[in-house]
Amino acid sequence: MNWFTSRVVESASVQEKQKLLAQDGGCEHVETDASLGYIVHTERDSFGIVGTCLLCKACNEAAQEEADNEEHTCVDCKQSVKQKDGIFWKWYDFYAAQGDEALFVCDCCRTQPAHVNRVKRDERERQEEFGDDD
Repeated sequence: MNWFTSRVVESASVQEKQKLLAQDGGCEHVETDASLGYIVHTERDSFGIVGTCLLCKACNEAAQEEADNEEHTCVDCKQSVKQKDGIFWKWYDFYAAQGDEALFVCDCCRTQPAHVNRVKRDERERQEEFGDDD
């Protein structure tokens, strides 16, 4: 199971951005001018980094808009909604490397008993495991 991380590198040196670009490439804008590098997206697996992609701000915003409009099915109501209209919920001991997959919950269901109870149960289990009252 692979997972993705992102890191803003807008204020990094041009040399650092060129190193990131040399790893696996980037959008056409940073390929032309590495100083335009804004964010690096990294794909990882349990052995480490699989690949990276350096993007300029405009390409990152376009990719984010595309992701926001991607359709997902809510785990509770089973309706198909855009990603921007929900959350990916991860329980306290969520670990992508072992194959855990976050649950997609639409904004309407986030305040409904099914999800509220899920969050409370998760908090109880976390407190039982760690014995804290935070």
